[in-house]
Amino acid sequence: KDFDRGILLTSRFLNEFPDSILREIISFWKGDFYYCLWERGDEEAGEKVVSAYQSAIDHYPLSNHVPPSYIKMAQVTSLMGNNYSAIGYLGLVTGRKEKGDYLPLAYLTRGKVFLRMDEPEKAIKDFQILIKSYPRSKHAMEANFWIASYYHMMGLYEDAEKRLDMIAKSRSDLYLEYP
Repeated sequence: KDFDRGILLTSRFLNEFPDSILREIISFWKGDFYYCLWERGDEEAGEKVVSAYQSAIDHYPLSNHVPPSYIKMAQVTSLMGNNYSAIGYLGLVTGRKEKGDYLPLAYLTRGKVFLRMDEPEKAIKDFQILIKSYPRSKHAMEANFWIASYYHMMGLYEDAEKRLDMIAKSRSDLYLEYP
């Protein structure tokens, strides 16, 4: 959990071993370490998250690590107030030809960004795509929660209650995250 040291070591490795086969994964680890610092509350790490991941993506655009990196970049940039960049990163993820396990999180994240942008219709659309296309995803119930919250806000109390009952039956721990 010493992410500062991890950043130092990854930077040193990338400088000293430019031809290593480990360079790809270590490039993305550097972004991961900055992301972990940011999650701990280090606001200065936000810009470094984006630049570290962008550098890794520039060097390894076909890597399996690209989609999760874009999602993390979107989370960071959105919370830094740059929602349009976040939407752009998430569009790159959802628009990929190959589909993967990262898509439910991408739709959930983009929906949450749309909510921050006060565009609930677009958010609901992403949440519904997630629920319909990935009903067994661990993110589906959270999407249902956000839809229920929107219904409640709009005065559609019966529809909201139905969704909240479904959530309570299948994932009651979600209320701990969103009391």
